[in-house]
Amino acid sequence: MNNVKNLHTVSVYTTPMSFPLNFSVHSWVEIVKNKVIERYDFWAYPGLKTAADNHGYLYKNIFPDHLGTTFSPFADIHALQGRQVGTILFEISGDENSIAYKLYAKIHTQAFLYPLYDTYNMIFGSNCNTYTQWLLHLVPEAGLSLPWYAWGKGVNVKALEST
Repeated sequence: MNNVKNLHTVSVYTTPMSFPLNFSVHSWVEIVKNKVIERYDFWAYPGLKTAADNHGYLYKNIFPDHLGTTFSPFADIHALQGRQVGTILFEISGDENSIAYKLYAKIHTQAFLYPLYDTYNMIFGSNCNTYTQWLLHLVPEAGLSLPWYAWGKGVNVKALEST
């Protein structure tokens, strides 16, 4: 049995995009160690939090309690009220010898190294799904991939980085 103190968890959450784009999802990653949650997210609004919490469109802990998008595209972007609660798309856990730990460690140390941190395109990427998939690809052997309806997940980050 895993020692709870040494358990590392990586979860991918989604909520439907705001109407009329709700055919796609907004995704983000939450990592947990010793009950401390770190959330890594890519939002279309730069500068929503202090510089310590964001880098371009990248955010750490932008919203609490697994909250995602609003139902309405006209909602106040700073408000917590009216936000959808995320659904766990997948979750992996393990100790220091696991793939979960390896992914946790990579995300924890490299989340703000995303090369397209200052580029956002809602439909064709780089967007939240491009970022989430990039985080998951930090450890390819985990074999984690967003679903087909996560628009932007297939954007080639290396190709855009070099342009």
